[in-house]
Amino acid sequence: MTSLALTDTTSASDDADAYEHTLRELRERTEALTDALDGADVRRGPIGRNAALRDLHTRLRGMAALANHALGGWPDTQDPQ
Repeated sequence: MTSLALTDTTSASDDADAYEHTLRELRERTEALTDALDGADVRRGPIGRNAALRDLHTRLRGMAALANHALGGWPDTQDPQ
């Protein structure tokens, strides 16, 4: 993914495209997060609840990593989601 920070080699158009791409990806991840959150309601017992919370946590961290990367705060790394 391209950092949103403008550099000598990027244009405002490239920056806007990267921004729109980031928003699209965050929307997709929000839908997946909502589905996981809805599914967490039916998890029973400590193991099921723990697994649901781990899944939600991983998804939220992935979204934060995407936004931070787009801001130029994180290097290219493998995303957990």
